[in-house]
Amino acid sequence: MLDRYDAIEFDTITYMASSGGLGCPDATARISYYGNNGYPHLVFNGTTLIVGAGPDAVDGSQYDPIVQGQLDDASPMRLVITDHSFVDQTVALDVILVQDLPDIAQTRLRIALIEDDCVYGGTSYDNVLRDILPDVPLTVDQAGQVQQVGETFALDPGWDTANL
Repeated sequence: MLDRYDAIEFDTITYMASSGGLGCPDATARISYYGNNGYPHLVFNGTTLIVGAGPDAVDGSQYDPIVQGQLDDASPMRLVITDHSFVDQTVALDVILVQDLPDIAQTRLRIALIEDDCVYGGTSYDNVLRDILPDVPLTVDQAGQVQQVGETFALDPGWDTANL
């Protein structure tokens, strides 16, 4: 799939199980949240779950209708990373609303640190979840408003910051 879509169209996060060498507590929590009961287990936009795969899953073609069906869905917000530092272990970003949101009471921003080129068992994996920062409540609800967010995080010495 990643060879057919760019990061503007399609982003992935790989939640590795703790039974492997690339798991983390946040990945275990997400796997539990989504009720993972088999592999592969894919979740599109947090709502469309696919468990298991046919022979065409290797090239991702069986998932194309799901991705194509969601490509034109406009997001009500734009996220812009304005600064980050692996030395200071900080990230700053702006949440820019492009349309009004009627109810933000349960809306949270979840910042994920992911790493590419993580090698385990002789296989290289991309988009591997390393950490999810604490949820940040959304405080803006009208188009044009901007919420500035600044968060800190802890780096594991085993992570390659060039691949984060």
